[in-house]
Amino acid sequence: FMDDKKPSLYNIDNSINNNWTYGVRAGARADWKISKTTSLLFDPNFNIGWGGFDERNDFSSDRTVTATGVRSKVNDGYSTSTGKSNSQNASGRLLWRQRLGKPGRTISVNARYQFSNNDLTGYNNSLKNVYDDFHQIDPAYKDTVDQMYLRNSRSQTVSGRIYYTEPLGNNFFVSANYMYSYKKTDSYKDTYNKGKSGNYDVRDEIYSNLTDNKFTNQNVGIDFRKQEEKYNISVGASYQPSKTVNYTENGLFKRDTVLKTRNWSPNARVDINFSEYKMLRLNYRGSTSQPSINQMMPVPDNSDPQYVKLGNLSLRPSFSHNVWMMYRSTDMTNYASLNVNANFRYSTNSIVNATWYDEAGVQYSVPLNNDRGTKSASASVMFNTPIGKSKFSFMTFCRASYDAGVSFIGKSGAIIEDESSYLDPENYTRNNFQNVSAMLNARFTFRTDMLEASLGGRARYSQAWYSVTNDKTPTWTNNVNGEIIFNSDILSFKTDARYTFYIGYEDGYNTPQFVWNAEISKQLFKKQFLMKIHQHQEQLTMKKQ
Repeated sequence: FMDDKKPSLYNIDNSINNNWTYGVRAGARADWKISKTTSLLFDPNFNIGWGGFDERNDFSSDRTVTATGVRSKVNDGYSTSTGKSNSQNASGRLLWRQRLGKPGRTISVNARYQFSNNDLTGYNNSLKNVYDDFHQIDPAYKDTVDQMYLRNSRSQTVSGRIYYTEPLGNNFFVSANYMYSYKKTDSYKDTYNKGKSGNYDVRDEIYSNLTDNKFTNQNVGIDFRKQEEKYNISVGASYQPSKTVNYTENGLFKRDTVLKTRNWSPNARVDINFSEYKMLRLNYRGSTSQPSINQMMPVPDNSDPQYVKLGNLSLRPSFSHNVWMMYRSTDMTNYASLNVNANFRYSTNSIVNATWYDEAGVQYSVPLNNDRGTKSASASVMFNTPIGKSKFSFMTFCRASYDAGVSFIGKSGAIIEDESSYLDPENYTRNNFQNVSAMLNARFTFRTDMLEASLGGRARYSQAWYSVTNDKTPTWTNNVNGEIIFNSDILSFKTDARYTFYIGYEDGYNTPQFVWNAEISKQLFKKQFLMKIHQHQEQLTMKKQ
Protein backbone atom coordinates (compact mmCIF):
# COMPACT_ATOMS: atom_id res chain seq x y z
CA PHE A 1 0.00 0.00 0.00
CA MET A 2 3.05 2.28 -0.05
CA ASP A 3 3.60 4.78 -2.84
CA ASP A 4 6.93 5.56 -4.51
CA LYS A 5 7.80 8.30 -2.02
CA LYS A 6 7.36 6.10 1.03
CA PRO A 7 10.06 3.70 2.22
CA SER A 8 10.00 -0.06 1.91
CA LEU A 9 11.19 -2.10 4.89
CA TYR A 10 13.39 -5.19 4.44
CA ASN A 11 13.78 -7.62 7.33
CA ILE A 12 16.30 -10.43 7.69
CA ASP A 13 15.81 -12.97 10.47
CA ASN A 14 17.84 -16.03 11.41
CA SER A 15 16.14 -18.16 14.07
CA ILE A 16 16.97 -21.32 15.98
CA ASN A 17 14.21 -22.92 18.06
CA ASN A 18 14.41 -25.96 20.32
CA ASN A 19 11.31 -27.27 22.09
CA TRP A 20 10.83 -30.39 24.14
CA THR A 21 7.80 -31.84 25.89
CA TYR A 22 7.12 -34.91 28.00
CA GLY A 23 3.86 -36.21 29.32
CA VAL A 24 2.07 -38.98 31.15
CA ARG A 25 -1.57 -39.78 30.38
CA ALA A 26 -4.07 -41.99 32.15
CA GLY A 27 -7.71 -42.67 31.54
CA ALA A 28 -10.56 -44.99 32.38
CA ARG A 29 -14.00 -45.88 31.06
CA ALA A 30 -16.94 -47.24 33.02
CA ASP A 31 -20.16 -48.20 31.19
CA TRP A 32 -22.88 -49.41 33.55
CA LYS A 33 -26.05 -50.98 32.17
CA ILE A 34 -28.23 -50.41 35.21
CA SER A 35 -31.33 -51.90 33.57
CA LYS A 36 -32.83 -52.40 30.13
CA THR A 37 -33.91 -48.77 30.14
CA THR A 38 -31.11 -47.05 32.08
CA SER A 39 -27.37 -46.74 31.47
CA LEU A 40 -24.54 -44.67 32.90
CA LEU A 41 -21.20 -43.88 31.26
CA PHE A 42 -18.20 -42.22 32.92
CA ASP A 43 -14.76 -41.71 31.34
CA PRO A 44 -12.21 -39.59 33.25
CA ASN A 45 -8.79 -38.60 31.82
CA PHE A 46 -5.66 -37.21 33.42
CA ASN A 47 -2.52 -35.71 31.92
CA ILE A 48 0.71 -34.46 33.51
CA GLY A 49 3.26 -32.73 31.30
CA TRP A 50 6.50 -30.82 31.45
CA GLY A 51 8.91 -29.36 28.95
CA GLY A 52 10.94 -26.37 27.92
CA PHE A 53 12.17 -24.20 25.08
CA ASP A 54 15.33 -22.43 23.95
CA GLU A 55 15.03 -19.88 21.16
CA ARG A 56 17.40 -17.38 19.54
CA ASN A 57 16.72 -14.86 16.78
CA ASP A 58 19.30 -12.63 15.04
CA PHE A 59 17.71 -9.82 13.05
CA SER A 60 18.38 -6.72 10.98
CA SER A 61 16.18 -4.26 9.08
CA ASP A 62 16.92 -1.85 6.23
CA ARG A 63 14.77 0.88 4.75
CA THR A 64 14.77 1.82 1.05
CA VAL A 65 13.05 4.86 -0.49
CA THR A 66 11.81 3.61 -3.87
CA ALA A 67 11.98 6.99 -5.60
CA THR A 68 15.65 7.60 -4.72
CA GLY A 69 16.96 4.07 -4.21
CA VAL A 70 18.68 5.17 -1.01
CA ARG A 71 19.01 2.30 1.46
CA SER A 72 19.71 2.89 5.14
CA LYS A 73 20.01 0.70 8.21
CA VAL A 74 17.08 0.75 10.65
CA ASN A 75 18.08 -1.75 13.34
CA ASP A 76 19.92 -4.95 14.14
CA GLY A 77 20.39 -7.16 17.16
CA TYR A 78 19.39 -10.44 18.73
CA SER A 79 16.90 -11.93 21.18
CA THR A 80 16.94 -15.10 23.24
CA SER A 81 14.09 -16.72 25.12
CA THR A 82 14.34 -19.75 27.39
CA GLY A 83 12.01 -21.38 29.84
CA LYS A 84 10.65 -24.46 31.55
CA SER A 85 7.01 -25.39 32.08
CA ASN A 86 4.82 -27.96 33.74
CA SER A 87 1.11 -28.64 33.44
CA GLN A 88 -1.68 -30.72 34.95
CA ASN A 89 -4.94 -31.49 33.17
CA ALA A 90 -8.03 -33.44 34.14
CA SER A 91 -11.22 -33.96 32.15
CA GLY A 92 -14.15 -36.29 32.01
CA ARG A 93 -17.68 -36.98 30.85
CA LEU A 94 -20.71 -38.38 32.64
CA LEU A 95 -23.57 -39.58 30.42
CA TRP A 96 -26.91 -40.79 31.77
CA ARG A 97 -29.46 -42.28 29.34
CA GLN A 98 -33.02 -43.22 30.21
CA ARG A 99 -35.88 -44.70 28.18
CA LEU A 100 -39.28 -43.53 29.41
CA GLY A 101 -41.63 -46.36 28.50
CA LYS A 102 -43.06 -45.26 25.16
CA PRO A 103 -40.85 -46.40 22.24
CA GLY A 104 -38.72 -43.47 21.08
CA ARG A 105 -39.27 -41.40 24.24
CA THR A 106 -35.86 -40.84 25.84
CA ILE A 107 -33.99 -38.40 28.01
CA SER A 108 -30.25 -38.05 28.42
CA VAL A 109 -27.99 -35.87 30.55
CA ASN A 110 -24.42 -35.27 29.42
CA ALA A 111 -22.09 -33.49 31.84
CA ARG A 112 -18.46 -32.58 31.17
CA TYR A 113 -15.69 -31.03 33.22
CA GLN A 114 -12.15 -29.91 32.46
CA PHE A 115 -9.42 -28.51 34.66
CA SER A 116 -5.96 -27.32 33.60
CA ASN A 117 -3.06 -25.65 35.36
CA ASN A 118 0.04 -24.41 33.56
CA ASP A 119 3.17 -22.92 35.14
CA LEU A 120 6.04 -21.36 33.22
CA THR A 121 9.33 -19.83 34.31
CA GLY A 122 11.01 -17.97 31.46
CA TYR A 123 13.80 -15.55 30.63
CA ASN A 124 13.89 -12.83 27.95
CA ASN A 125 17.19 -11.31 26.89
CA SER A 126 17.60 -9.03 23.89
CA LEU A 127 19.71 -6.25 22.40
CA LYS A 128 18.39 -3.98 19.65
CA ASN A 129 20.54 -1.29 18.03
CA VAL A 130 18.47 1.49 16.44
CA TYR A 131 19.90 3.70 13.67
CA ASP A 132 18.78 6.93 12.00
CA ASP A 133 19.98 9.10 9.09
CA PHE A 134 22.81 10.55 11.19
CA HIS A 135 23.88 7.30 12.85
CA GLN A 136 24.55 4.54 10.31
CA ILE A 137 27.76 3.11 11.75
CA ASP A 138 27.19 3.50 15.48
CA PRO A 139 23.58 3.18 16.69
CA ALA A 140 21.63 6.22 17.76
CA TYR A 141 20.50 4.30 20.85
CA LYS A 142 20.15 0.79 22.18
CA ASP A 143 17.23 -1.12 23.69
CA THR A 144 18.11 -3.93 26.07
CA VAL A 145 15.89 -6.41 27.87
CA ASP A 146 17.01 -8.79 30.61
CA GLN A 147 13.98 -10.20 32.38
CA MET A 148 12.66 -13.21 34.23
CA TYR A 149 8.94 -13.89 34.29
CA LEU A 150 6.69 -16.28 36.16
CA ARG A 151 3.42 -17.14 34.43
CA ASN A 152 0.48 -19.20 35.63
CA SER A 153 -2.73 -19.96 33.78
CA ARG A 154 -5.53 -21.92 35.41
CA SER A 155 -8.86 -22.76 33.76
CA GLN A 156 -11.97 -24.63 34.89
CA THR A 157 -14.80 -25.59 32.59
CA VAL A 158 -18.09 -27.28 33.46
CA SER A 159 -20.89 -27.91 31.01
CA GLY A 160 -24.07 -29.91 30.83
CA ARG A 161 -26.68 -30.76 28.23
CA ILE A 162 -30.17 -32.17 28.72
CA TYR A 163 -31.68 -33.83 25.66
CA TYR A 164 -35.30 -35.03 25.48
CA THR A 165 -36.95 -36.86 22.56
CA GLU A 166 -40.71 -37.40 22.12
CA PRO A 167 -42.21 -39.60 19.33
CA LEU A 168 -45.09 -37.99 17.40
CA GLY A 169 -46.13 -41.00 15.34
CA ASN A 170 -45.46 -42.04 11.73
CA ASN A 171 -41.70 -41.94 12.44
CA PHE A 172 -41.80 -38.27 13.40
CA PHE A 173 -39.89 -37.12 16.49
CA VAL A 174 -39.40 -33.84 18.30
CA SER A 175 -36.33 -33.17 20.41
CA ALA A 176 -35.65 -30.37 22.86
CA ASN A 177 -32.29 -29.63 24.42
CA TYR A 178 -30.67 -27.19 26.78
CA MET A 179 -26.93 -26.66 27.19
CA TYR A 180 -25.10 -24.58 29.77
CA SER A 181 -21.34 -24.01 29.77
CA TYR A 182 -19.21 -22.03 32.20
CA LYS A 183 -15.48 -21.42 31.84
CA LYS A 184 -13.31 -19.53 34.32
CA THR A 185 -9.72 -18.63 33.45
CA ASP A 186 -7.28 -17.00 35.85
CA SER A 187 -3.93 -15.87 34.55
CA TYR A 188 -1.09 -13.88 36.02
CA LYS A 189 2.39 -12.91 34.89
CA ASP A 190 5.02 -11.52 37.25
CA THR A 191 7.99 -9.95 35.43
CA TYR A 192 11.26 -8.90 37.03
CA ASN A 193 14.22 -7.00 35.58
CA LYS A 194 17.77 -7.74 36.66
CA GLY A 195 18.81 -5.34 39.42
CA LYS A 196 22.17 -4.00 40.56
CA SER A 197 22.65 -7.06 42.76
CA GLY A 198 22.65 -9.29 39.68
CA ASN A 199 19.37 -10.90 40.70
CA TYR A 200 15.96 -10.54 39.08
CA ASP A 201 14.45 -8.50 41.89
CA VAL A 202 13.12 -5.31 40.20
CA ARG A 203 9.45 -5.80 39.36
CA ASP A 204 8.39 -4.52 35.94
CA GLU A 205 4.84 -3.20 36.36
CA ILE A 206 4.24 -2.72 32.61
CA TYR A 207 4.84 -6.37 31.71
CA SER A 208 3.21 -7.82 34.82
CA ASN A 209 -0.52 -8.44 34.88
CA LEU A 210 -3.44 -10.26 36.40
CA THR A 211 -6.48 -11.38 34.41
CA ASP A 212 -9.71 -13.01 35.56
CA ASN A 213 -12.05 -14.11 32.75
CA LYS A 214 -15.48 -15.75 32.99
CA PHE A 215 -17.36 -16.96 29.91
CA THR A 216 -20.93 -18.26 30.06
CA ASN A 217 -22.59 -19.82 27.03
CA GLN A 218 -26.12 -21.25 26.75
CA ASN A 219 -28.00 -23.04 24.01
CA VAL A 220 -31.74 -23.67 23.92
CA GLY A 221 -32.88 -25.64 20.90
CA ILE A 222 -35.68 -27.66 19.35
CA ASP A 223 -35.48 -30.12 16.44
CA PHE A 224 -38.06 -31.97 14.37
CA ARG A 225 -36.95 -35.26 12.78
CA LYS A 226 -38.41 -37.66 10.23
CA GLN A 227 -36.69 -41.05 10.35
CA GLU A 228 -37.20 -43.63 7.58
CA GLU A 229 -35.21 -46.56 6.26
CA LYS A 230 -34.02 -44.66 3.17
CA TYR A 231 -33.70 -41.19 4.63
CA ASN A 232 -33.52 -39.08 7.79
CA ILE A 233 -34.46 -35.39 7.86
CA SER A 234 -33.96 -33.03 10.79
CA VAL A 235 -34.66 -29.29 11.04
CA GLY A 236 -34.55 -27.02 14.04
CA ALA A 237 -33.32 -23.82 15.61
CA SER A 238 -31.48 -22.71 18.72
CA TYR A 239 -31.05 -19.57 20.76
CA GLN A 240 -27.47 -18.97 21.94
CA PRO A 241 -26.83 -16.18 24.47
CA SER A 242 -23.31 -15.71 25.81
CA LYS A 243 -21.69 -13.42 28.35
CA THR A 244 -18.04 -12.49 28.99
CA VAL A 245 -16.89 -10.87 32.23
CA ASN A 246 -13.24 -9.86 32.30
CA TYR A 247 -11.09 -8.16 34.93
CA THR A 248 -7.52 -7.09 34.07
CA GLU A 249 -4.99 -5.37 36.27
CA ASN A 250 -1.36 -4.30 35.93
CA GLY A 251 0.82 -1.50 37.29
CA LEU A 252 -0.75 1.04 34.92
CA PHE A 253 -4.49 0.34 35.04
CA LYS A 254 -7.39 -1.75 36.32
CA ARG A 255 -10.30 -2.55 34.05
CA ASP A 256 -13.62 -4.41 34.17
CA THR A 257 -15.26 -5.44 30.90
CA VAL A 258 -18.67 -7.06 30.33
CA LEU A 259 -19.73 -8.24 26.85
CA LYS A 260 -23.05 -9.88 25.96
CA THR A 261 -24.08 -11.45 22.66
CA ARG A 262 -27.23 -13.23 21.45
CA ASN A 263 -27.43 -15.43 18.35
CA TRP A 264 -30.26 -17.31 16.67
CA SER A 265 -29.11 -20.32 14.69
CA PRO A 266 -31.15 -22.64 12.50
CA ASN A 267 -29.84 -26.15 11.86
CA ALA A 268 -30.71 -28.82 9.35
CA ARG A 269 -29.53 -32.28 8.38
CA VAL A 270 -30.52 -34.66 5.58
CA ASP A 271 -29.27 -38.26 5.27
CA ILE A 272 -30.25 -40.19 2.16
CA ASN A 273 -29.39 -43.89 1.86
CA PHE A 274 -29.76 -44.73 -1.83
CA SER A 275 -28.51 -48.27 -1.12
CA GLU A 276 -26.29 -50.10 1.34
CA TYR A 277 -23.19 -48.74 -0.42
CA LYS A 278 -24.36 -45.34 -1.58
CA MET A 279 -25.37 -42.41 0.64
CA LEU A 280 -25.59 -38.59 0.76
CA ARG A 281 -25.40 -36.37 3.85
CA LEU A 282 -26.09 -32.63 4.10
CA ASN A 283 -25.63 -30.68 7.32
CA TYR A 284 -25.87 -27.07 8.52
CA ARG A 285 -25.07 -25.71 11.98
CA GLY A 286 -24.23 -22.41 13.59
CA SER A 287 -21.66 -22.03 16.36
CA THR A 288 -20.15 -19.32 18.54
CA SER A 289 -16.47 -18.99 19.53
CA GLN A 290 -14.95 -17.06 22.42
CA PRO A 291 -11.65 -15.12 22.02
CA SER A 292 -8.75 -16.64 23.93
CA ILE A 293 -7.28 -15.12 27.05
CA ASN A 294 -4.05 -14.29 25.17
CA GLN A 295 -6.00 -12.37 22.53
CA MET A 296 -7.75 -10.28 25.17
CA MET A 297 -4.77 -9.57 27.44
CA PRO A 298 -3.82 -5.89 26.80
CA VAL A 299 -0.30 -6.20 28.23
CA PRO A 300 2.41 -6.22 25.49
CA ASP A 301 4.47 -9.36 24.92
CA ASN A 302 8.10 -8.25 24.51
CA SER A 303 9.75 -11.67 24.08
CA ASP A 304 10.60 -10.70 20.47
CA PRO A 305 11.87 -7.09 20.16
CA GLN A 306 10.98 -7.06 16.44
CA TYR A 307 7.41 -8.28 16.90
CA VAL A 308 5.28 -7.06 19.82
CA LYS A 309 1.83 -8.58 20.38
CA LEU A 310 -0.97 -6.68 22.13
CA GLY A 311 -4.40 -7.72 23.39
CA ASN A 312 -7.89 -6.32 23.02
CA LEU A 313 -10.37 -6.47 25.90
CA SER A 314 -13.17 -5.32 23.61
CA LEU A 315 -13.10 -8.43 21.41
CA ARG A 316 -16.52 -9.94 20.80
CA PRO A 317 -17.23 -13.66 20.29
CA SER A 318 -17.45 -14.68 16.64
CA PHE A 319 -20.33 -16.62 15.10
CA SER A 320 -19.99 -19.08 12.22
CA HIS A 321 -22.45 -20.62 9.77
CA ASN A 322 -21.21 -24.05 8.66
CA VAL A 323 -22.53 -26.11 5.73
CA TRP A 324 -21.14 -29.57 5.03
CA MET A 325 -21.89 -32.16 2.34
CA MET A 326 -20.61 -35.71 1.91
CA TYR A 327 -21.37 -38.29 -0.78
CA ARG A 328 -20.01 -41.85 -0.70
CA SER A 329 -20.43 -44.66 -3.21
CA THR A 330 -18.85 -48.12 -3.57
CA ASP A 331 -19.37 -50.48 -6.49
CA MET A 332 -19.12 -53.96 -4.97
CA THR A 333 -18.81 -55.66 -8.38
CA ASN A 334 -15.33 -54.20 -8.95
CA TYR A 335 -14.65 -52.42 -5.60
CA ALA A 336 -14.44 -48.98 -7.21
CA SER A 337 -15.13 -46.18 -4.73
CA LEU A 338 -16.03 -42.52 -4.95
CA ASN A 339 -15.96 -40.00 -2.09
CA VAL A 340 -17.02 -36.35 -2.43
CA ASN A 341 -16.83 -33.75 0.36
CA ALA A 342 -17.69 -30.04 0.34
CA ASN A 343 -17.64 -27.39 3.07
CA PHE A 344 -18.69 -23.76 3.32
CA ARG A 345 -18.14 -21.46 6.29
CA TYR A 346 -19.20 -17.86 6.86
CA SER A 347 -18.12 -16.10 10.04
CA THR A 348 -19.26 -12.79 11.51
CA ASN A 349 -17.17 -10.83 13.99
CA SER A 350 -14.25 -13.07 13.11
CA ILE A 351 -11.00 -12.12 14.83
CA VAL A 352 -8.19 -10.93 12.57
CA ASN A 353 -4.83 -9.29 13.23
CA ALA A 354 -4.11 -5.60 12.67
CA THR A 355 -0.42 -4.75 12.18
CA TRP A 356 1.73 -1.64 11.91
CA TYR A 357 5.40 -0.60 12.10
CA ASP A 358 7.07 2.15 14.08
CA GLU A 359 10.05 4.24 13.00
CA ALA A 360 12.48 1.75 14.58
CA GLY A 361 11.22 -1.06 12.34
CA VAL A 362 9.28 -2.88 15.07
CA GLN A 363 6.09 -4.63 14.00
CA TYR A 364 3.06 -4.48 16.31
CA SER A 365 0.03 -6.74 16.15
CA VAL A 366 -3.36 -6.53 17.85
CA PRO A 367 -6.53 -8.62 17.23
CA LEU A 368 -9.66 -6.82 16.01
CA ASN A 369 -13.16 -7.97 15.11
CA ASN A 370 -13.89 -7.98 11.41
CA ASP A 371 -17.38 -6.55 10.90
CA ARG A 372 -17.48 -7.53 7.20
CA GLY A 373 -17.25 -11.28 7.74
CA THR A 374 -14.99 -13.95 6.28
CA LYS A 375 -15.82 -16.75 3.86
CA SER A 376 -14.17 -20.06 3.10
CA ALA A 377 -15.17 -22.99 0.89
CA SER A 378 -13.51 -26.24 -0.10
CA ALA A 379 -14.37 -29.38 -2.05
CA SER A 380 -12.56 -32.66 -2.58
CA VAL A 381 -13.08 -35.75 -4.73
CA MET A 382 -11.35 -39.11 -4.38
CA PHE A 383 -11.85 -41.92 -6.91
CA ASN A 384 -10.22 -45.35 -6.83
CA THR A 385 -10.85 -48.20 -9.24
CA PRO A 386 -9.22 -51.34 -10.65
CA ILE A 387 -8.65 -51.31 -14.42
CA GLY A 388 -10.73 -54.12 -15.85
CA LYS A 389 -9.65 -57.54 -14.60
CA SER A 390 -5.97 -56.67 -14.74
CA LYS A 391 -3.57 -56.15 -11.86
CA PHE A 392 -3.59 -52.40 -12.53
CA SER A 393 -5.55 -49.83 -10.55
CA PHE A 394 -6.03 -46.09 -10.78
CA MET A 395 -6.47 -43.52 -8.00
CA THR A 396 -7.02 -39.79 -8.19
CA PHE A 397 -7.61 -37.16 -5.55
CA CYS A 398 -8.35 -33.51 -6.22
CA ARG A 399 -9.12 -30.64 -3.89
CA ALA A 400 -9.98 -26.97 -4.35
CA SER A 401 -10.41 -24.21 -1.77
CA TYR A 402 -11.35 -20.54 -1.64
CA ASP A 403 -10.91 -18.01 1.17
CA ALA A 404 -11.97 -14.37 1.35
CA GLY A 405 -11.58 -11.94 4.20
CA VAL A 406 -9.85 -8.82 5.41
CA SER A 407 -6.80 -7.84 7.45
CA PHE A 408 -5.82 -4.43 8.81
CA ILE A 409 -2.57 -2.65 7.94
CA GLY A 410 -1.54 0.47 9.84
CA LYS A 411 -1.53 3.68 7.81
CA SER A 412 -1.18 6.40 10.46
CA GLY A 413 -2.08 7.23 14.01
CA ALA A 414 -1.61 3.76 15.55
CA ILE A 415 0.85 4.08 18.44
CA ILE A 416 1.50 1.67 21.28
CA GLU A 417 1.22 4.33 23.99
CA ASP A 418 -2.39 5.12 23.03
CA GLU A 419 -4.77 2.16 23.26
CA SER A 420 -7.63 4.08 21.67
CA SER A 421 -5.50 4.69 18.56
CA TYR A 422 -4.41 1.11 17.86
CA LEU A 423 -7.92 -0.23 18.55
CA ASP A 424 -9.50 2.24 16.12
CA PRO A 425 -10.15 0.57 12.71
CA GLU A 426 -9.96 4.02 11.07
CA ASN A 427 -6.21 4.03 11.72
CA TYR A 428 -5.75 1.03 9.43
CA THR A 429 -6.06 0.31 5.74
CA ARG A 430 -8.43 -2.58 5.05
CA ASN A 431 -6.59 -5.21 3.06
CA ASN A 432 -9.26 -7.30 1.35
CA PHE A 433 -7.84 -10.62 0.19
CA GLN A 434 -8.88 -13.70 -1.75
CA ASN A 435 -7.00 -16.99 -1.90
CA VAL A 436 -7.60 -19.77 -4.42
CA SER A 437 -5.81 -23.10 -4.41
CA ALA A 438 -6.29 -26.39 -6.23
CA MET A 439 -4.50 -29.73 -6.17
CA LEU A 440 -4.71 -32.78 -8.44
CA ASN A 441 -3.03 -36.08 -7.62
CA ALA A 442 -3.17 -39.17 -9.86
CA ARG A 443 -1.49 -42.58 -9.60
CA PHE A 444 -1.38 -45.86 -11.54
CA THR A 445 -0.44 -48.99 -9.56
CA PHE A 446 0.51 -52.51 -10.64
CA ARG A 447 0.28 -55.08 -7.84
CA THR A 448 1.10 -58.83 -7.54
CA ASP A 449 1.92 -61.03 -4.56
CA MET A 450 5.62 -60.09 -4.74
CA LEU A 451 5.74 -56.83 -6.67
CA GLU A 452 4.11 -53.43 -6.38
CA ALA A 453 4.99 -50.65 -8.83
CA SER A 454 3.37 -47.25 -9.09
CA LEU A 455 3.74 -44.12 -11.18
CA GLY A 456 2.02 -40.84 -10.41
CA GLY A 457 2.12 -37.09 -10.32
CA ARG A 458 0.75 -34.10 -8.49
CA ALA A 459 0.08 -30.50 -9.49
CA ARG A 460 -0.75 -27.78 -6.97
CA TYR A 461 -1.92 -24.29 -7.97
CA SER A 462 -2.20 -21.25 -5.72
CA GLN A 463 -3.05 -17.60 -6.28
CA ALA A 464 -3.85 -14.68 -4.00
CA TRP A 465 -5.34 -11.24 -4.58
CA TYR A 466 -4.89 -8.30 -2.21
CA SER A 467 -6.54 -4.90 -2.42
CA VAL A 468 -3.31 -3.15 -1.39
CA THR A 469 -1.15 -4.59 -4.19
CA ASN A 470 -1.51 -5.60 -7.83
CA ASP A 471 0.62 -8.72 -7.45
CA LYS A 472 -1.55 -11.59 -8.74
CA THR A 473 1.14 -14.00 -9.98
CA PRO A 474 -0.06 -17.62 -9.74
CA THR A 475 2.30 -20.32 -8.51
CA TRP A 476 2.55 -24.03 -9.33
CA THR A 477 4.24 -26.82 -7.40
CA ASN A 478 4.39 -30.03 -9.44
CA ASN A 479 6.04 -33.41 -9.12
CA VAL A 480 6.34 -36.72 -10.91
CA ASN A 481 7.03 -39.74 -8.72
CA GLY A 482 7.40 -43.48 -8.93
CA GLU A 483 7.93 -46.40 -6.54
CA ILE A 484 8.87 -50.09 -6.83
CA ILE A 485 8.56 -52.56 -3.95
CA PHE A 486 9.67 -56.19 -4.29
CA ASN A 487 9.40 -58.75 -1.49
CA SER A 488 10.55 -62.37 -1.60
CA ASP A 489 11.84 -65.01 0.80
CA ILE A 490 15.40 -64.23 -0.32
CA LEU A 491 15.49 -60.44 -0.11
CA SER A 492 13.41 -57.26 -0.27
CA PHE A 493 14.01 -54.29 -2.52
CA LYS A 494 12.44 -50.83 -2.47
CA THR A 495 13.17 -47.74 -4.52
CA ASP A 496 11.34 -44.48 -5.09
CA ALA A 497 12.11 -41.29 -6.99
CA ARG A 498 10.49 -37.86 -7.11
CA TYR A 499 11.14 -34.91 -9.38
CA THR A 500 9.65 -31.59 -8.21
CA PHE A 501 9.56 -28.39 -10.24
CA TYR A 502 8.08 -24.95 -9.57
CA ILE A 503 6.48 -22.26 -11.70
CA GLY A 504 5.76 -18.62 -10.82
CA TYR A 505 7.88 -18.25 -7.68
CA GLU A 506 10.50 -15.54 -7.15
CA ASP A 507 14.10 -16.02 -8.23
CA GLY A 508 15.80 -18.56 -6.01
CA TYR A 509 12.58 -20.47 -5.29
CA ASN A 510 12.00 -21.97 -8.76
CA THR A 511 14.85 -24.50 -8.47
CA PRO A 512 13.78 -28.04 -9.49
CA GLN A 513 14.65 -30.87 -7.12
CA PHE A 514 15.24 -34.58 -7.71
CA VAL A 515 15.20 -37.10 -4.83
CA TRP A 516 16.00 -40.81 -5.16
CA ASN A 517 15.94 -43.51 -2.47
CA ALA A 518 16.88 -47.17 -2.74
CA GLU A 519 16.93 -49.90 -0.12
CA ILE A 520 17.88 -53.60 -0.06
CA SER A 521 17.18 -55.72 3.00
CA LYS A 522 17.55 -59.38 3.92
CA GLN A 523 16.56 -61.35 6.98
CA LEU A 524 19.26 -63.58 8.46
CA PHE A 525 19.56 -66.39 11.01
CA LYS A 526 16.00 -67.64 10.77
CA LYS A 527 14.60 -64.09 10.52
CA GLN A 528 16.13 -63.04 13.84
CA PHE A 529 18.31 -60.34 12.28
CA LEU A 530 17.76 -57.84 9.49
CA MET A 531 20.52 -56.46 7.25
CA LYS A 532 19.66 -53.30 5.34
CA ILE A 533 21.51 -51.12 2.83
CA HIS A 534 20.01 -47.71 2.08
CA GLN A 535 20.89 -45.09 -0.55
CA HIS A 536 19.57 -41.50 -0.56
CA GLN A 537 20.37 -38.88 -3.18
CA GLU A 538 19.14 -35.32 -3.74
CA GLN A 539 19.94 -33.11 -6.68
CA LEU A 540 19.09 -29.43 -7.27
CA THR A 541 19.11 -28.11 -10.81
CA MET A 542 20.48 -24.55 -10.71
CA LYS A 543 19.96 -22.06 -13.52
CA LYS A 544 22.34 -19.19 -14.14
CA GLN A 545 20.81 -15.95 -15.40
